[in-house]
Amino acid sequence: MWANEDMDAVADVVRKQSDSVVDLQAVFGHPTIPAFLLEDGLLPSLEGQKTIVRAVVKEISQLTV
Repeated sequence: MWANEDMDAVADVVRKQSDSVVDLQAVFGHPTIPAFLLEDGLLPSLEGQKTIVRAVVKEISQLTV
């Protein structure tokens, strides 16, 4: 099982990549906004899924070719 510290470390490495990324930790909040997750605390709720799609579309729209 992943500890919060492990997830933070992985997220820090990903954020430093030169490729475009969508930082869901920043989008969902830290700690995560409860409405964005199902009761299991892991999978995104419908609201969380919508939030992910909006964040991805926003990131894609800012890419240059």
